Amino acid sequence: MAISTELVTFLIWVSILSSSQGGGKKGLVGMNPHEYLHKFGYIKPLKQGVQHEPSTWEEAIRDFQVMSNLPVTGQLDTATMTKMKQPRCGVEDNVGTGLLGKGERSSTSDMRSRFEEDSRRTKRYTLQGEKWTKTHLTYYIVNNASSLPYEDVKAILNRAVQVWAEVSPLTFEEKRDGWADLYIYFARGEHTDGPENAFDGPGGILGHAFFPTSGHAHFDDEEKWTNEGKDGKNLFMVAAHEFGHTLGLAHSNVEESLMSPYYQDYKTDFKMPYDDVMAIQQLYGKVDADRYSANYLPPAGPTPTLHDGTNSIKPHLRPTRKRKRAPNGCKAKFDAIFLGKQGQTFAFRDKHFWLIDDDGISFGYPKMIRKQWPGLKGHIDAAFTSIYTNKTYFFRGRKLWRFDGFTLDEGYPKSTVRTGLPAKPDAAFVWGGNGQVYIFKGAEFWQFNEVTERADPGFPRKIRATWLGIANNINAALQWRNGRTYFFKGDRYWRFDDVMRRKARGYPRSKAQAWMGCARADP
Repeated sequence: MAISTELVTFLIWVSILSSSQGGGKKGLVGMNPHEYLHKFGYIKPLKQGVQHEPSTWEEAIRDFQVMSNLPVTGQLDTATMTKMKQPRCGVEDNVGTGLLGKGERSSTSDMRSRFEEDSRRTKRYTLQGEKWTKTHLTYYIVNNASSLPYEDVKAILNRAVQVWAEVSPLTFEEKRDGWADLYIYFARGEHTDGPENAFDGPGGILGHAFFPTSGHAHFDDEEKWTNEGKDGKNLFMVAAHEFGHTLGLAHSNVEESLMSPYYQDYKTDFKMPYDDVMAIQQLYGKVDADRYSANYLPPAGPTPTLHDGTNSIKPHLRPTRKRKRAPNGCKAKFDAIFLGKQGQTFAFRDKHFWLIDDDGISFGYPKMIRKQWPGLKGHIDAAFTSIYTNKTYFFRGRKLWRFDGFTLDEGYPKSTVRTGLPAKPDAAFVWGGNGQVYIFKGAEFWQFNEVTERADPGFPRKIRATWLGIANNINAALQWRNGRTYFFKGDRYWRFDDVMRRKARGYPRSKAQAWMGCARADP
């Protein structure tokens, strides 16, 4: 039996009104530290009558201090207690796939040591692990905030979803009836989510949301929501944050990140922070899916021609050389592969490269490497493009080249002899799990520091201990435009599961089919 959209709207309203009459409220100010650490996922509650060891509480406090960018003391000092009273999102501060561990899956209990170990890192976004299987999402505003006109609320929420659309392939459409992917409403006290998720009045928990594909974002209607003023809480900043959760993003410990759990004042010149851009693009890919087209390749320059003259080289006087045949894209293994700064996929073999689009090898390829990247002759060992600078790095033997697009940067190539990096690496790639660069050689891997252009301390490590299911002696690897990591060896390739931190099920598969288009398949 079909249910009318009016009935759906009515049922949602009844659910909200029947459970939003207050009760069970306990604000952050009235919450003791133990309750706080339980609520936001730093420590698991035990059975009644069972208590945690003091060392467990100290570890949880340290985890909170790391997440909140506080001095890590393990003690409930003034700064820690003050932070716990700060208005914030009601979603737990989960830490999952954003950091590379030592082979086991991340958990809250071991978060602190990994943050401290990797304190030099600048990107700390985390992913909840789920995402929408489509890129066009609809949203429905169920009711209005008490403190703002409806037209203002509508405009603010529209802008809050659009900031995600501006940096990803996602598109959003407001629906005027009760059927939608995302439902947005304002409620007071205990509402539809159970007493543990009750809103607590002004200045505490401002809102919360559910990860895909639940599709709900709730806001505390007891807050004084504002548009651009400072007298209250800015709805745009909170809504944009909560929409990040509905798209699959967890909290970030980057203080300026939109996905930081704590309230941030409105910025008149708001621009999506880089940490959040990287996070949403890891889940859904980059903007403009067709930008990796061959049309984005700049011309390689005019082909030199011979001129007749007293000093010219006549064609018949040229020494005869046996020209090496271009590699067969359906049979050749990769020397290297990377995603260019415009989203193009480049693969290399000997002195040639292919441009790979969604149908396989682009028309007119392979081409000569030296004609596209002047100063780079070929036989590449490994390559990657930085997600921070968009610079492309090439490794060959004991040298490192760095290009801005197709222009060699001044001072390159450089020697890698005293950098701690291996000669002739097998592969180099950006890992989607934490945005760091890893270099593989044989059975080991190194972490590459783009600032120092050296290997980070503590490396190399064993591939099999961390990259579960990935073979040694691979040929190439890359983070593709969907944010996922792929490894190549011969005609086989593996997709890496960044959440479970092991090769994805159903792999390896044929590189020739899925990537080169020798027979269509979806990577």
